[in-house]
Amino acid sequence: MTEQTTTPSGWWDQLPGRGGPDLFKALTAFHKTKPVAVMDSVNPAFNSDYASISSVTSVIHKAAKYGLTVTQLIGTESVTTMLCHESGQFISTETCIIRTRDNVHGFMSGVTYARRYAAAAILGIAFGKDDDGNAMVEMERKAKHSPDFKGGRMKGMFPRLKEAAIDYDQVNAWRISKKQPKLSEMDRGDANRLVGALLNKGHEARQDFDAWRRSNG
Repeated sequence: MTEQTTTPSGWWDQLPGRGGPDLFKALTAFHKTKPVAVMDSVNPAFNSDYASISSVTSVIHKAAKYGLTVTQLIGTESVTTMLCHESGQFISTETCIIRTRDNVHGFMSGVTYARRYAAAAILGIAFGKDDDGNAMVEMERKAKHSPDFKGGRMKGMFPRLKEAAIDYDQVNAWRISKKQPKLSEMDRGDANRLVGALLNKGHEARQDFDAWRRSNG
């Protein structure tokens, strides 16, 4: 008689540290959000950007919506990072602590480094530049440029403003305050006439611009 073995129901859930279907489904759903930790800090030694522990933690908090959380235990030589699911399933990893100096500050620096990268790795968090929405703003700004400006047919007139000590950005701010298009949004003829008016100290437009400059510092 041959002995037969059977696999008990729920055997996967009984294996410690092996995760499980619920955890992996939740992790997949979280990954669909394309989680990114903003590189919000600068390393002065290398003049390079990096994501702080606060930035990584803020992304981890978003994973709670999917029943996921990360907890980390600090030992004397390593950091234990656990990715936990509300079902009780989890996976874990050990990350060595590399001390930057042989003192408390050096130890904690190594702890922070280990925590940051281990947490990001176990959740699959990417690192990305923080442009504070600048990319979208820049796209919208360029979309408003006139064909003449985009075609480079207005470059010669703007140095004339600089020679007269008239700031290009101030002109645009003045135009915006009047709810009028900026120089880059105007066609070549209108922009040229405006520049000519601003170069004429006796012109009504120049006088209005000077009054605006005085009131706006």
